[in-house]
This record gives sequence, C-alpha cells and structure tokens, in this order.
Amino acid sequence: MNPKMLITDLDGTLLHSDGSISKRTKAILKRCKGQGIFVVIATARYWIGAERYIKELWPDYEITGGGTIRVDSLKETEDREEIFMMAFLNHIRCVEKKISLKRQMINTIAVAFLGIALGAFSKFLDTVPVNALPVLFSYLDVTNFLGRFAIWIFIAVCISIYSVSSIRAAINVFLFFAGMVLSYYLYSFFIAGFFPKSYAMIWVGFTICSPLLAFICWYAKGKGRVSLVLSAGIIAVLFYMSFVYGPGYFNSRSLLEALTFLCGCVVMKRQSMADTVIMMVIGAALAIVLHTAVPFSF
Repeated sequence: MNPKMLITDLDGTLLHSDGSISKRTKAILKRCKGQGIFVVIATARYWIGAERYIKELWPDYEITGGGTIRVDSLKETEDREEIFMMAFLNHIRCVEKKISLKRQMINTIAVAFLGIALGAFSKFLDTVPVNALPVLFSYLDVTNFLGRFAIWIFIAVCISIYSVSSIRAAINVFLFFAGMVLSYYLYSFFIAGFFPKSYAMIWVGFTICSPLLAFICWYAKGKGRVSLVLSAGIIAVLFYMSFVYGPGYFNSRSLLEALTFLCGCVVMKRQSMADTVIMMVIGAALAIVLHTAVPFSF
C-alpha cells in the first residue's frame, strides 16, 4: 500500500533532545514530498513555539496549538502570517461572549454620545468663572482635571477592555474621542468664540491614533506574559498622568487624578494577587522610564 500522508509530532519525534533536526530526517521528509506524500506537522505547541521548525521543514500542513489551528503550507506566505498572527492574538485573548450586531451598534452609539456630552461639558466648565462653580467643583479643581489626560485615558481604557472584541474596541474608542473632540471645539468656536488651534491638533492626532491603541489595549485583559506587560504599560501611563514625581519628591496632580489611578489599578487587576503585584511593580518601573524619556506633563 502506498502511503498518502505522513503525520508527525515535533517534541520526542522529529526533534532531538537539544531541539535540532538531523540531516537524515530532513532528507527523508523531502523525499516523501517528492513522492507526492503529504507531510503534516501535528504539535501541541502554538505557532510561536513551532515557527522555526515549520519554516525549516515547510510541511504541506501544520496542526498547531493542540489542534486549534490548521494551516495549508502551500498557501501564500502573507495569508499564513495573517492566520498565525490571529492565532497568536486569540491565544492572548479571544471573544468570550458574543452579542448581537444590533446590541454592538447601540453600545457604540452610546459611547459616541458619551464623548459628545463630556466634551461639551468640559468646555462649558472652561467658560464658567471659578467663583460661579459649585464649591465642590472648585475644591476638586474639576475644570483643570478635565483639561488633562488622565481621566480621558482611563475612560478610553475602560471602553476598550469592556468592548466585545479588539475591533469593536478600536471603533468604540475612536468614536468616543471623535465625539469628544468635535463637541469640545464646536463649543469653543460657536459659543465661547475662540478656537485653540495648536491644542486642537494634539487632540486630533491622539484621536487618529486611538483605534490602534484601543486594539492593543483590549488584549491587556487577556492571559499570559504579553497581556501582563500590556496591563503594566497602561498602569505606567496612568501613573505618569496622575502624579508628579522625581528624585526626592512625589505628589499627585490632584485628588481626582489620584482616584483615577486607583480606579485604573482596580480595573486592570490580574486574575491572581501575585500577577497583580508584578503588574504594579513593572508599571512603576515603566513610569520612571517614561518620566525620564518624556519629562513634561499632559
């Protein structure tokens, strides 16, 4: 009987104890392919761990991740890389609960209107004299708080990680900032009577970048080391935006910004206390690096 397909594992089969593949094994697999026998790699490793061997052997098919992904090696390389990237991202975090498209649209519209409302409210506070504001607003310095980045970063993080998927996170966060920036500067131009162009360009640039940042941020609530590093990065940014610090001094920018940072820590907490502590330590270290690299505040 002529065999049609050869299926082999990597660990304990093709690979030596040092992780190498012998020239004899490579020659045999090449001869099999030359005789029309399909060569298949079947491994429990994910693509990241199997990539070097797959690119070394170029089998006809690969079954990686214990059967979670199968790829035809005869396809175009671009298609393969896209498939493996999706497998890598899904391993970090995948869609946990599907909701209807109608519900997703409602949530996205609500987020956009939230941005519009907060943008207009923020500009309204800018135009009201401090002594005309409620005492609590003056005490907490709400006007300046809304004029800095910490609260907006925190809201964007919440919108991102609680979105149903990374794509939806990108859409939701973009529309939130688009609504906020649009209402803020329309209020400035038509009601307040002035338009701070340079400041507007900063927010427009941030809005343009926000979909990519939100897409990445969504994976911070996943599992594994990549997710842990992403969550630590978010903590570092919130820390940098909420506190003033350096050699020999440390203080919060305001009470509200300190509370924003604490809320961020709660939102970003990991599944175990140990991972949460590691996230906080890495975040603090990254915040120091960030302060050194960008020694001015937003």
